[in-house]
Amino acid sequence: MEGGSGMVVLIVLIVAVVIIGLISLTFVLIEGSESLNTINQPCDQISTTGLLNTTGLPCVVVNGVTTSDKLSVGYQPLAVITPNPYPYKTACATLCGRVANGHCVDNSGNIDEMLDPTYQSCLTKLAPTQCVGVAMPVGYSGNTFYYVKTFYTDDVQTGTCV
Repeated sequence: MEGGSGMVVLIVLIVAVVIIGLISLTFVLIEGSESLNTINQPCDQISTTGLLNTTGLPCVVVNGVTTSDKLSVGYQPLAVITPNPYPYKTACATLCGRVANGHCVDNSGNIDEMLDPTYQSCLTKLAPTQCVGVAMPVGYSGNTFYYVKTFYTDDVQTGTCV
């Protein structure tokens, strides 16, 4: 009988270890999927914490027509922001005269030591690392997210948003 009861104890221990292992694995998978959901979340569904509240900012006027783009007063460097997702590399390139091989370059093709650090910082800030999309939003108004469109603001006309 002792051999039989020893076998029962061994089977109970094995079953207990398997159950504990499955419970542990379930917790690991749940936590892993929650962090994946954060990364896989679309950029227009992230938290607005840390983003510029664009309510009340002036809208951009083009040829006498008020657009939904805004001048990002309060966001540095000054930029035109748009409610339409805009590719971050294209937006950051407006900080440079030319971009080649991932750097701002001068007319000779050499890295522009003055502009390239700002360009690289822009790429880091606007790359969609916390969500899935073409760029990280920089602002919001209600449920609408805003993305940098251009940093060239010299000729930008503004007016009251409609």
